[in-house]
Amino acid sequence: MSGELDFSTASGDIKIRTAQGHFDLSCASGDVEATRITLDEESEFSTASGDVEVQLDKTSEYDIEISTASGDVTLDYSGNDIKGYFEFSAKKRSGNIKSPIDFDREEEFGRNGDEYVKKSFTRGGGTPKIYISTASGRISLKD
Repeated sequence: MSGELDFSTASGDIKIRTAQGHFDLSCASGDVEATRITLDEESEFSTASGDVEVQLDKTSEYDIEISTASGDVTLDYSGNDIKGYFEFSAKKRSGNIKSPIDFDREEEFGRNGDEYVKKSFTRGGGTPKIYISTASGRISLKD
């Protein structure tokens, strides 16, 4: 499958496998799973209540935004080079951020009365820009 892939669901999962293109995948209540994908444009993957798992078939040259309000996020580079600017954010008390790359910067900030942690690093240049967030869940970057 290739092209512009724009899917959303109120209650249910979205699963895409072996696809190439521009992705805009979102669920209100459900999981988003995109495996063996290649990005042709900047893309977004999100869910309000559920997990998001993105497995890249090759290193992305395009910006990526991955988010969930309540759930886990995994970005898997499948052995490909990890490069770009990476920014992760999670609630300080209920979130967890894991990366095989050391962070260049860590800070705390407030949003809607909650404390958040933001961690970032740059590797191999400042692009693409990768933003990953969760309120109460785990963020995992895999090489």
